[in-house]
This record gives sequence, C-alpha cells and structure tokens, in this order.
Amino acid sequence: MPLSSNSPLKNTDVEVLKVLAAETDLLTPRQFAKMMGTSPQQVYALIRRGVMQTEQCTCGRTVMRVSKMKERFEAHKRETGNE
Repeated sequence: MPLSSNSPLKNTDVEVLKVLAAETDLLTPRQFAKMMGTSPQQVYALIRRGVMQTEQCTCGRTVMRVSKMKERFEAHKRETGNE
C-alpha cells in the first residue's frame, strides 16, 4: 500500500520508497517519479501517452505496478536518449 497521505512526499527518503516498492510493488505516480529521479510531470505525461499504466489500489488511490513500470520507464529513456 502506498504511503499514507499524512507522510509528505518531499520528506520521504528514496530508500524508503525502494523498500515500499519491494514490499508492495505499488507506488503512486508521484512516489514512482521520486524513486526514479524524475519529475511527476514526466511520469504523468508518459501515462497520458500510454507508455505507462496506472490502476486503482484497494484503498482507492491511483497507483503503478513498480515491477512493470520501472522496466517501461527505463526502456523509454533508452529509446529517447534521455539517460
């Protein structure tokens, strides 16, 4: 389950996000962006273009399957030369 809304993302360490991703395989798009070292806008743009997908968590939040989306994100960076 993603971090609760009472834990500000800007105060969340990337290592904490990596552990959360390893445990649940789910992160919000903003959490995913922080973990991958990019902006949330970049992730949302890739979602709008269909490069990446989201789903609804049982808690009602929009989340991403980290195991699948990390591969797609890295492949997109290689294809576009944005490494």
